[in-house]
Amino acid sequence: MKLKFKHNQKIHIYRFPNSREIYFSNILGMNDNFLVIARPYIEIGDSFIYMDKINPNSLIYGDFENNGKIYYFRTNVLKSGYTPFPHLFLKKPDERNIKIRNLRKFERYYSFLTASINFVEKGIEIKELDVLIFNVSLSGISVVTHINPPDIFNIELKLFEESVNITAEKKVFQERRFGNFNFVGCEIKKVDKLNLYNKYIDLVSIVNEEIL
Repeated sequence: MKLKFKHNQKIHIYRFPNSREIYFSNILGMNDNFLVIARPYIEIGDSFIYMDKINPNSLIYGDFENNGKIYYFRTNVLKSGYTPFPHLFLKKPDERNIKIRNLRKFERYYSFLTASINFVEKGIEIKELDVLIFNVSLSGISVVTHINPPDIFNIELKLFEESVNITAEKKVFQERRFGNFNFVGCEIKKVDKLNLYNKYIDLVSIVNEEIL
């Protein structure tokens, strides 16, 4: 079990479990020995109040959300730094001190498959080729496309040299102006070859665990 976070990941820091005094910070980096975060702060109006009384070996707690999971951890402060801005070096959290809560019903895995989508609009069949399948799960699938599909549409992709058709229901739509593409998160309503899809999920779950 390990922390998985994005660049400049936003996190909450607090002195005690379930504390009402919650500080905000960002993860700046991590290696095999320590975790570096911006000095935790509370924002009051236009002012920032930094967490004080932080000494070497002080015990602190943190949590953050990333990719549908909330990571909880506890660790010790190693030292403080002030240039080029206030930051803290924390001991890399031991796996025994990390807990993970999954916010999704099923685990989601990165896939990066190419596919096509199609749907009927005003009696006309519309099809877009070279759609990217960004991630998959047993209950959902996310695609990157240049168009905004309707609430229900079809996804066609190839798994293990066979064509698989998925009926998807749009749940999340995010328009990305840079690059002229859209991110569409979907719930899977039907898969015509469910055995192949489940076999693919088993495969990418192993790959994601080994690489990410």
